[in-house]
Amino acid sequence: MLRPGASEARPIKVRKGEKVAVVLLSGGNPQIEKADGDAPAQEYIAGMPGWKRDLGKRLDAIIVRNVPNSSLLES
Repeated sequence: MLRPGASEARPIKVRKGEKVAVVLLSGGNPQIEKADGDAPAQEYIAGMPGWKRDLGKRLDAIIVRNVPNSSLLES
C-alpha cells in the first residue's frame, strides 16, 4: 500500500542493466531507504524526475569536488 499522495512505483535504471522500482512521493521526489555513502545518494539522484535529476547530478559533482576527504564519507 502506498502512502497517501505517493505515486505508483516505476522502474528506473540505477546501474548499467539493473532496474529498481522507486516510489515517488507527492512532491515527485523518490522514496529510498535511509543509508550512508555514495550508492544511496546516486540511487536518489537516479530516481529524481526531469530537471531535478539534472540539478541533483550537478550538485553531487560540486560536493564531490569541494568536500575534503569525501572518500571517508562513503560506507
